[in-house]
Amino acid sequence: MRFGKLLETIDPALWKLSKIPEISIGGLTLNSKDVQKNYVFIAIKGTAQNGEDFIPDAVKAGAIAIVCSKEGVAQYTPLYPQVCFLETSNIRRLTSLLAARFYSKHPQVIVGITGTNGKTSTAEFTRQLWEKLGYKSASLGTLGIQSTHFKAPKYLTTPDSIYLHKMLGEMAGHGITHLAMEASSHGLDQHRVDGVPFVAAAFTNLSRDHLEYHHTMENYLKAKAWLFEELLPLSKPAILNADIPEFDYLKKCGRPIITYGKKADDIKLVHLIPKKTGQELHLEIFGTPYKVFLPLLGEFQAYNALCALGLVLATEPSIQEKALSALESLSGVPGRIELAGTLPNGAVAYVDYAHASGGIETLLKSLRPHTKGDIWIVMGGGGGRDPSTRGPMGKAAQDFADHVIITDDNPRFEDPGHIREQIKAECPKAQEIGDRREAISMALHKLHSEDILVITGKGPEDGQIIQGITYPFLDKQVIQSLIEEMTK
Repeated sequence: MRFGKLLETIDPALWKLSKIPEISIGGLTLNSKDVQKNYVFIAIKGTAQNGEDFIPDAVKAGAIAIVCSKEGVAQYTPLYPQVCFLETSNIRRLTSLLAARFYSKHPQVIVGITGTNGKTSTAEFTRQLWEKLGYKSASLGTLGIQSTHFKAPKYLTTPDSIYLHKMLGEMAGHGITHLAMEASSHGLDQHRVDGVPFVAAAFTNLSRDHLEYHHTMENYLKAKAWLFEELLPLSKPAILNADIPEFDYLKKCGRPIITYGKKADDIKLVHLIPKKTGQELHLEIFGTPYKVFLPLLGEFQAYNALCALGLVLATEPSIQEKALSALESLSGVPGRIELAGTLPNGAVAYVDYAHASGGIETLLKSLRPHTKGDIWIVMGGGGGRDPSTRGPMGKAAQDFADHVIITDDNPRFEDPGHIREQIKAECPKAQEIGDRREAISMALHKLHSEDILVITGKGPEDGQIIQGITYPFLDKQVIQSLIEEMTK
């Protein structure tokens, strides 16, 4: 593919201004170590490293073109006159658009999901619904790429744009026609999903999180709103939770709106009846009443399932009856109210990824209707993250759990005792046990027959990060081994 032609399709003015020659390129990369002959090296200035420092390495490896800042062009053009340099003021967005054009193949139907909690479950539920309706589908996000038709290494929630568009092409090559993907606030703010041809997008909810990056809740919301205000085409629908405070702001995005929730006009949750193995949902779908059994615990899982239903119906309204029937066979996502074990006395233990106050509150409130006994929670806070979230996490546990044990959860390079103190400051009833296995063991031994225990923070994560070292630790596996010891 010719670089000039590629650039012309994105920004004709920039192409004319840059006077890019018609050179053939073999690939795009952000990593100088991956440069091959005739590659374009995109030198991004990150928080940890400046990609422009690696321009000499990229040229030596065979880069035929470099995309960088105005300063980078000025510094390196005289040193490498044989290389084509392109300057840009928004290198992350240009990277995404270049990748979208270079790897032009993609699944025919791509939907995006953003919000603080529920993105992973909603994406996976959307994939499952499509599969049950006969479409070759995939989901992409925190769990990597989930599909029965395609396997790929696990990556970040929203991977870098070059990897993302390359994977879209590979999925299409494997016959995948439908993709549900998470869009994190970091990924949206850094333009990593620019260029993805979304046909629908959904918003789950918003609670305090990632303020170490966004600094304010206003910035956090604006980052997520980018999906609707800029990336989603004007004619394509936004599926919005009608029950959240941000609904009034989001509905002004200028796109067609499909609502879900108790206050919704389109996918209305009329009544929910908790059952031992799930919940009975009384719904009104575009005015027609339905009753379905959802085999998942927690009201928030009902919201995630209805959000997924909205995405599916937005892409093909004619399959409403079949889609509703498919809700009754959904499977939970690993680490989201995932049953980890049942004790000999009948008490149950779950693991869940909740790691912010909103998620913990929602989780505990959702579990309450499913038990006649007490709710126990084992929780912690990650090191190297916004410390202002720790007190509110503790308060959520104080207010909505009967018993709380505060433990360590990836302290990284922070003092784990200090993290626990910050959580306990607003959870005075909590017991503090630093060793995570010991904390889980203590809770299991305290459970009565009707009690529920939930271990939060890690979900499907299989390691505990302490002082830069990752020690093997999977909550579900630890619970099962401890229960096995208790039965001997």
